[in-house]
Amino acid sequence: MKIENCCLIGHSLIKHLEVYDRLKNAIEQFIIGGCKHFIVGQHGEFDEYAKSCLLDLKIKYPDIRIEIVMRSPRYMGAPKNSDPELFYPDMLKEPFDYLMYNIEDVYYKARIDFCNKRMIDDCDAVICYIDKTQIHSGAKRAYNYAKRQNKYVYNILQAR
Repeated sequence: MKIENCCLIGHSLIKHLEVYDRLKNAIEQFIIGGCKHFIVGQHGEFDEYAKSCLLDLKIKYPDIRIEIVMRSPRYMGAPKNSDPELFYPDMLKEPFDYLMYNIEDVYYKARIDFCNKRMIDDCDAVICYIDKTQIHSGAKRAYNYAKRQNKYVYNILQAR
């Protein structure tokens, strides 16, 4: 299976110290395999690790594309239908592209789940950090959704 697009999803709190190296190695293997497009959110520690790994790897692989899922401008205090580039001027300083899903009409407690599903729908594969023993977890719900959608899922927590 050819993987061209991959999203990264994980728990907002990280319990294992070796996550960065594992995540970076997994992303690099996907790049070597032909994946050039990565989508990541910005809601917790895993997302920060993912962005950091992708930035490090962009130095070695400058042709990869990194998209960051932004919260809506309205959620961040901007007027409805604001141009994200005008409302977030610092985003132009980083080597990311930005993606904003229309979440204005989604119940506020369901917005992260909604964005995770959209990220999964937009990709061929998912690199994740999922502790399957957690009972209530948005990351776990995303993992289960990806499995139901028959996406290739690589869980760095299980790949020990």
